[in-house]
Amino acid sequence: MSNLPKFRISLKTRIFASVGLMLIPAIVLLLSAIKSIHSSTDSLEHAATTPVQNIVLTGKLKTQLIQTELPFVQYMNRGETSDREVFTRLAVETERTFENIQSSIQLLPHEQSLLSTARNTWNTARSLGNSLLNKGTTVDQDKLIGRQINEFSRHLSHSIAVIDELQNSSRNRIGEIRFAAQEEEWRSISLLLLILSLGVILAIFEAFALGQTVLEPIRRLEHTIKKFREGDLNSRINPKNNDELGHLAEAFNGMAEKFSKIQSDLDYLSIHDTLTGLYESKKFHDEINVEIQRAKRYKRNFSLLLIDIVNFRRVNKTYGRLIGDSVLCSVAIQITNTIRPTDIAARYNADKFAIILSESDEQGGDETKDRIINAITQNPINIGDGKSLPIAVRVGVATYPKDASDETSLFTRAESNIDHTKKSTSKLSSIRKFPQQ
Repeated sequence: MSNLPKFRISLKTRIFASVGLMLIPAIVLLLSAIKSIHSSTDSLEHAATTPVQNIVLTGKLKTQLIQTELPFVQYMNRGETSDREVFTRLAVETERTFENIQSSIQLLPHEQSLLSTARNTWNTARSLGNSLLNKGTTVDQDKLIGRQINEFSRHLSHSIAVIDELQNSSRNRIGEIRFAAQEEEWRSISLLLLILSLGVILAIFEAFALGQTVLEPIRRLEHTIKKFREGDLNSRINPKNNDELGHLAEAFNGMAEKFSKIQSDLDYLSIHDTLTGLYESKKFHDEINVEIQRAKRYKRNFSLLLIDIVNFRRVNKTYGRLIGDSVLCSVAIQITNTIRPTDIAARYNADKFAIILSESDEQGGDETKDRIINAITQNPINIGDGKSLPIAVRVGVATYPKDASDETSLFTRAESNIDHTKKSTSKLSSIRKFPQQ
């Protein structure tokens, strides 16, 4: 036995063998991680696309439903063929949009039920509308036709309300997608930490060089994912190599981009009014508390303006929601064009607006109040057929700290000042009446 040749394995061979044994599980885990992240990215992208498309298409559908009311009402009052043709065209377009939503978007069962309800209600309204339009007559104290017109408006409003529920369902689905993305992020972090732990253990026993080529990129990947989880949505990974880790980094960057886009859209919707683009009331309360603290710290003034649209309910009742929304948008535009970039405006209630005039005393508040009233009253709404709808507003002003030193007192004082302006606006309202149909 002693004469048999000894088989020796060189150190280089042993190192290569050890490195090979070390790489096999690492490669398997890396490929699994890449497949997992790619799969989750594709599923999240698909899941996010559906509710976003739903919101876009149902928003278009809602606008079309609102638009059908005005030409119908105008035809019933004027009897012009062009109004009937506009109604017929809008009705066809609305029906196509219903078909497009049902055929191109995967809806949940309860969303399918809502869409079917909205469509059935719309078809009922459309049938009533066509029945009235085909009579070839206008409303002339005919109580039956009057009831049918009211029935048409009621079904149309109900269909719009159901579409609102469908949009809310889609927004809730986006919130669920955000939660799913966070869970997927945790799973990805766990998998990557497993890869990191395996690489560290094998590197200690076999080769430090492998740690420099594999572990360092993984550490960067882990660090970036942790920053992303902690709220830094701009964290991205720079894929230096075109290998598995580079592909993994690209997959993470793609998922992070989609998540950031969804987060940005949700953040905007959470603080802005979707109709006017102004801040909503909760955000406005946060801003006025910040303004109070700033004014208190630096001993400065600011003014609060509350704006109330005169006879807004009458506009909605007489001309429909489309004209009512146009009035709100017009008031918001005039407010934005009148105030300074440093001022803050919000839609405070259904027909009320609020403004913070930073570093503005009582005189500045009154001057801005007059400019806003003039701008709004001088820009009536065009409702077609050469008719315009004038807008009148009442504005209350309260100045910090002269009138009040806290949020509640400021709003109370401004509301009180709105009441004091009723006498002065009553004359304007009596002069510039809303045109009657």
